[in-house]
Amino acid sequence: MEAKTFKSIATMTKNEKRFCIKAAWGNNVGYALQGTPGTMLADEDLYLIDQYLQWQYMQPGIGLASASGVKVAAHFGLANEDGMIALQEVKDMLVQKKVLICPIHCDEPLHWTFLVLWSDEAGRILDVKYVDWCINMKPNAQIAQQLLNMLVLDPMDPAKGLWKLPKAWNCYRQRPASNDCGFAVWWAMETVMKQMRLECDIGAYPKPVEWRKTLQTFATSLQKEQGDWLVEDGKGGKPKVAICIPGEKKVGKEWDHLRMARKQFFTCSSCRWSQTGEGCCYCNPAKHAKLYEVKCRKSRELAAALKKALTTCISLGLVPEVVDEPSAPSAPIGKLNGGGDDKPEAKGIDMLCNNI
Repeated sequence: MEAKTFKSIATMTKNEKRFCIKAAWGNNVGYALQGTPGTMLADEDLYLIDQYLQWQYMQPGIGLASASGVKVAAHFGLANEDGMIALQEVKDMLVQKKVLICPIHCDEPLHWTFLVLWSDEAGRILDVKYVDWCINMKPNAQIAQQLLNMLVLDPMDPAKGLWKLPKAWNCYRQRPASNDCGFAVWWAMETVMKQMRLECDIGAYPKPVEWRKTLQTFATSLQKEQGDWLVEDGKGGKPKVAICIPGEKKVGKEWDHLRMARKQFFTCSSCRWSQTGEGCCYCNPAKHAKLYEVKCRKSRELAAALKKALTTCISLGLVPEVVDEPSAPSAPIGKLNGGGDDKPEAKGIDMLCNNI
């Protein structure tokens, strides 16, 4: 298949922009990314990259997990209810998607790496890749390994054992002082999208300088539309723009129900392709509160099963002794930044299971 012809950001409609605003920023006020090299990418920038590439490629089978959710799941997945719910969210997305990209964030150093997971309809992981644009960032590898353990472990058959985190998927190394590590998600996501379209086996060529400029243009365009939306909301009139999934150019009567006020529309990576505007239990606070007890119960059952399976793996000698565990995050929720130019002290990466 021929390579994808990219659409110009200038051709994006107000309908599409409003969808991307809610998907990337929710009810927060967005900002324009600094286009100069050296700026760290935050988790909001990763979601913008996801929305831009989905607008271009329209690949519903590929998803990006919540960065803060993955961080909580990796560190506290079996320790408390918040961690268990976050882990359940990742497992739910593995059922919904063919490929799920999990951002791995580390506090020391501030660095992004990415775990790319292929799964079947039951959410069982079929293959895994690991993307890291720096050398020997072992704290990130420890976190990725810990998350991978909880995702691949089969509570019904723990004797299958665990998977060892593979070596970095590509050999690209970011330029010194560029803080480009977050753009590894662009490379990973576009590579998988190209492979899904049968364009080629190699995938995308890393172009972080060009991608940074594109992302800045995209963010600035959405920020301007968000300003117009805020003014419209402030006037209190009935919304005039029907929100639609980016890529749906013809907005007819079937979209009339999505002429919604800014704070009434919900969407996220889990429910991005829904046309209801009601969101899901992860992005709609009302749905989240209603299902919280159910989610807690399911998460407790999952945690108990995983703990039992891990105990079995250890007794069978299928899990090496823990050498180093990643330190608990200083800010598991809220804005996450990553640059990746620090050089941490080398640590072991043989940690293959969560501490139970």
